[in-house]
Amino acid sequence: MRASTGEDWHYILHAISRKKGIGFECKENPNYQDYKLKGQTVGCGNAQIAKAFILSYTFIVNMIFLNLFIAIILQGFDESDQDTYKAFSDADKDHFKNCWA
Repeated sequence: MRASTGEDWHYILHAISRKKGIGFECKENPNYQDYKLKGQTVGCGNAQIAKAFILSYTFIVNMIFLNLFIAIILQGFDESDQDTYKAFSDADKDHFKNCWA
């Protein structure tokens, strides 16, 4: 959710592209036993895959949010537009039916 709103996405990118270094110990090819012993992910990241993931995720999520908000705004506009451009209101129709009945 944090990346979809654009908040601190660079921290997520840094975390998933992190390589082995002085301050970070990771295994190149971890297995399930390594995860079980450590209790957290112990694998190293890949910068190219991380960048591709963040870019595609951001693009797809922003398009979905943009289309969703546009659809909600257009639906609200359409509903309000229908009410203002009616020639006769529902009360007028009921009154007409009662008079001619």
